[in-house]
Amino acid sequence: MKILLINNQELKGGAAVVAKSLALGLERMGHQVNFLVAQKDSSDMNVETIPTSKIRKFFSYLFSNDIDFYKTDYILDLEIFKKADVIHCHNLSGHYFNLNTLEKISKLKPVLWTFHDAYPLNHYYAHNFSDEVKGGLFTGQGFSFLAKVLWYRKKYLKRRKVAIYKNSDFSIASPSQWLIDKIKKTVLKDKKNYLVPNGIDLTLYNNIDRSEARKSLGLPIDKKIILFMANGGSKNPLKGWNYFLEVVENYRNNPNVLFLVIGGEEIKNKYESVKFIKYLTDKEEVSKYYQACDVLLFPSLAENFPLAVLESMAAGTPVLSFNVGGIKEVMVHKENGYLAEEKNVADLLSGLDYLLNLSESELELMSERSRNKIKNNYSLEKMVDNYIKVYQELINKKNENRN
Repeated sequence: MKILLINNQELKGGAAVVAKSLALGLERMGHQVNFLVAQKDSSDMNVETIPTSKIRKFFSYLFSNDIDFYKTDYILDLEIFKKADVIHCHNLSGHYFNLNTLEKISKLKPVLWTFHDAYPLNHYYAHNFSDEVKGGLFTGQGFSFLAKVLWYRKKYLKRRKVAIYKNSDFSIASPSQWLIDKIKKTVLKDKKNYLVPNGIDLTLYNNIDRSEARKSLGLPIDKKIILFMANGGSKNPLKGWNYFLEVVENYRNNPNVLFLVIGGEEIKNKYESVKFIKYLTDKEEVSKYYQACDVLLFPSLAENFPLAVLESMAAGTPVLSFNVGGIKEVMVHKENGYLAEEKNVADLLSGLDYLLNLSESELELMSERSRNKIKNNYSLEKMVDNYIKVYQELINKKNENRN
């Protein structure tokens, strides 16, 4: 089978990691995979860059419009498109892809679009905090880490998206039931949808001894270490930076606690207990940090089915998270972590206190439950198998329609 994957980035961000892992899994099984991305980060010959001009990008930001300004119809003339059996779209947001091209692609090839966030369900934003649906899509102000709105064009963007969706023939995959339930409230409710949970490469999480992991990373052996991860660090408020600071403040007089921040540039801060680490793309190195830490602090305000939670659980490290999005589909409160009430700082602090004070036997039991949950349900192999089944179904359906 030949699959063409389209995403805004090659290596950075959850959608990129899922797409890249999927590609590696497919290739191991003998399938041919090609990538089209807006930002290429490697020398992989199977990854091609979608060109974007600075002037078009300027106007797309000016008009808060990442639907119309880019020339991506050229994709239809590429050999990797013509030879592909399936087109698998991931993040089409990020100011690089003309959504009108989706309509044209879908008339020629089987198309699957994996929704990694709420961007397809509202006019512009990666995450939307409204439960109201109007005109076929969710309404209300949202949040986009990639784009800053300079000229708000809500009605136009919503109208264009709805029209494109109605004229396009594609199916939808979501890693969480939570997002599928939201999809069913929109104009996309009649599209075929598939629940395909994210999967991770379990070979990266061989559960090395915590003290060994700390030694290899140069971390103290005798402290409780809390891990916080956010692409963009303090510049990404969606990941709960302010809640992270609340927790740090609570522990500021405790010399036995160290906080690690992975994913952003170091900023000036008044806390000696906070150590900053740049964004990491080496998954083996990231896995060591999971295994070296006592708790993953994950106070995100909006999530679909986050890889960080899966990865931490695979490493046997308890997760402290707000109960948002599809997180409760993998985490069970006090069984493999602690689910705090959304935006409740007191509950977040209670959760950290609970996890840090587990006995050795309680901690081992929680770690074992976490590892088994991921091993049995969220392996890379399982995700790849699920996607292959979807691909085959879409190919058969397309062939039937042609005959």
